[in-house]
Amino acid sequence: MDAEQGGEDLPPEQFTRLLAEVRKGSHGAFGLLIQWKRRQCERFIARRIDPALQSKDAVSDIYQDAMIEAWRDFHQFRGASEGEFYGFLQSIIANTIRDSRRRFTDTQKRDVGREIRLRDDDGSSPGFEPAASARQPDRSAELHEEQRLLAAEIERLPDDYRAAWTLYFEENLSFVEIGNRMGRSGEAARKLFHRGFAILRERMNGGRGADPPESPGHR
Repeated sequence: MDAEQGGEDLPPEQFTRLLAEVRKGSHGAFGLLIQWKRRQCERFIARRIDPALQSKDAVSDIYQDAMIEAWRDFHQFRGASEGEFYGFLQSIIANTIRDSRRRFTDTQKRDVGREIRLRDDDGSSPGFEPAASARQPDRSAELHEEQRLLAAEIERLPDDYRAAWTLYFEENLSFVEIGNRMGRSGEAARKLFHRGFAILRERMNGGRGADPPESPGHR
């Protein structure tokens, strides 16, 4: 397993529950699992993407494409641990990077071909245009909808839970750094984050109408 997997793992019982829900067809549970692995997946992508493609948008695009494929191919996953799930995502990402590299190379070749043959020898137009790339069916709609719902539920979290979630995923801070930012201990920040995660799991699996809990006091 790649060394960059190091970091915070879900408590095994939470991962097991989410995995069982995904296997029953829960898009919401899958959205939470891939959100949990997002930082690790994006680091994995950034370390392997071609310099010509390296950008924040490219990493994000590859991640999104890979997660769509992971949802489509999830029935092939037979593992039971978080490490095995991350390995499954890594294999999907590696294939997606290869496909992106191939498309980039093909695009470069087509661009060169069009520059060379803009006119026939007699100066006339070649009489044809390269065929447009086949439009792929939009398999991302379900996953995008779940991500939209997840974002909405994150906004509904109590302030402290939402802050811990945002600092972890959006600013890539450790729990110690989050605690320092929030005036708490690292362990208190970790508990805030995990409690927020548990609330989101409940809501994404049918508990959306529940009132959010009160934010805990400082520790």
